[in-house]
Amino acid sequence: MNRHKEENLRNYYQKNMRLFKLFWIFIFIIGALTPLFYMNTAKITKQENRVLSDFPELKKCGKININYGKEFDAWLGDRFWGRDQLIRGYFRTISRINGWIENRRAFVGDNGWMFEKSKTVNRPSIEKQREKIERDAEILKAFADKLHKKNIPIYFILIPEREVLYQKYWEQYYVPKPYLDYGEEITRLLKDSFITVVNPKAEMLKAMTTENIYYQGSDHLSCASGFRIFLNKIHTVLKQKELPYLSQEPVPILKENQKFYVANIAAQLGFPSRVKQTGKSCGLAYINSRYQEKESKSYIEKQKTLWVPEQIIYRKGEVKDPLVDKTLVSIGPCYSEGVFDLFKSLYRYSIWIRINIDVYGRQAEEYNISKIKELFDLKPNSAIVILTQDNDFKLISEAIKE
Repeated sequence: MNRHKEENLRNYYQKNMRLFKLFWIFIFIIGALTPLFYMNTAKITKQENRVLSDFPELKKCGKININYGKEFDAWLGDRFWGRDQLIRGYFRTISRINGWIENRRAFVGDNGWMFEKSKTVNRPSIEKQREKIERDAEILKAFADKLHKKNIPIYFILIPEREVLYQKYWEQYYVPKPYLDYGEEITRLLKDSFITVVNPKAEMLKAMTTENIYYQGSDHLSCASGFRIFLNKIHTVLKQKELPYLSQEPVPILKENQKFYVANIAAQLGFPSRVKQTGKSCGLAYINSRYQEKESKSYIEKQKTLWVPEQIIYRKGEVKDPLVDKTLVSIGPCYSEGVFDLFKSLYRYSIWIRINIDVYGRQAEEYNISKIKELFDLKPNSAIVILTQDNDFKLISEAIKE
């Protein structure tokens, strides 16, 4: 009798255990498939400031895609539901536990200031720094020589290094390596060239006593302080040398794409890459309704370190009744577009050429190299060139080659 009860009980448990297992298998499948109905369809992630992986194709160029598995894994890892919230929560938790955040690329110093290791703890040796400055000087001299043959003046605007100005916020975490002042060295090397060096460092050091000239999580000059000082400095110099009869003053402007600033260092640490700023006038400009944009060229970044999905790298405009019957040429990184916007309403033609564009591919580089070469065909005494300091002058170097 007892044996019969035991067998019935065993059969009951076995039957229900199968149902129990099927139930949990069903829950697991539903749990795994549910995020697929909420997959992120955006092209970029603002949290990490990069392009998201696309759904892979089974065939590429008529052949089986042998990397389909890896590409599918990258697609799923980039787009599963709640990913940005998970990353943000992870870094917030780590920061609260450790009180300090770092990875192989960047770290957080005092007062929330963030720094890249390549410019602090991994800064090149003095010899490497000197080699780079001397190489930059040779490129700039050769560039200026070509322009001088057409009697075209060139102004070179320096940008003080953020990691040096704000060293007090990171020096307790790492021993600072020797630093060769780029501004002082390049000014010395260009002393006998045809280049006028413009250095806003003194003005920025003065402003630092009351305000931040850089953003805490970005290597960009702050909107209403550092960037405004940068523009005011070149404006003062040009007004003295090129525009002595100019009586009016520029007015603050806020472009649509400047309502946010790019926190590119913060992005390397997993924080949001775009930070909203309210009521900040990032630029200066002379307002002239007769200015017309005639040409522009934009590219979408092909690599997965995107700051914005599409960016203009070349602009050209015209004013029908200008104050100066010449061409203004502004060359450099993103700051140089601010120089273009500042002076574009004063000159007959205005050209902006961006040179830190390797992330957009070789086609973009070749396009702007061709635009730099066109400057050598300008008529004598018909233009001025304003060059903003950048990490390197690769495109200029290629353009000046015979």
